[in-house]
Amino acid sequence: MIREWIRNWMIGTFISFGVEMLAFVLLPQELAPDLNQITVLQTFVICMVCAMAAILPFSVMEHRLHAFLVSALLLLGSLFGVGVILFELIPFEGSVLLSVALCCILIYSLCYLILLRKDEQDAKAINQRLLKRRQMRMEQKQEEA
Repeated sequence: MIREWIRNWMIGTFISFGVEMLAFVLLPQELAPDLNQITVLQTFVICMVCAMAAILPFSVMEHRLHAFLVSALLLLGSLFGVGVILFELIPFEGSVLLSVALCCILIYSLCYLILLRKDEQDAKAINQRLLKRRQMRMEQKQEEA
């Protein structure tokens, strides 16, 4: 359980960080900060905190839709809390906050879909292993009989 949570946290962190760095390069200068070591480090910390906030509800809530909504709210809250208040990396302006929120929702959806696909692949692999084990046991029982 903890291993899967850490894996998902790392996947979410690195996907969001990669997309953020790409956005900083492609967005107009008034929407993206100047890239320097401090900005990159602050962005990485923000991505780590946001990924943690986004994944946490899925660990404690059983209903996926409720977890998704709570996760999105925690993500936006942590993004603006850390990015605007703590690091002052995100300017407190309406257009900037709106564009950041939209980018955040896009990144969040991308990470969510990738993790959902990974979970489906893992479940399929586990089911195939269980099916092979069951077939082997059935063959062993037939040989013994």
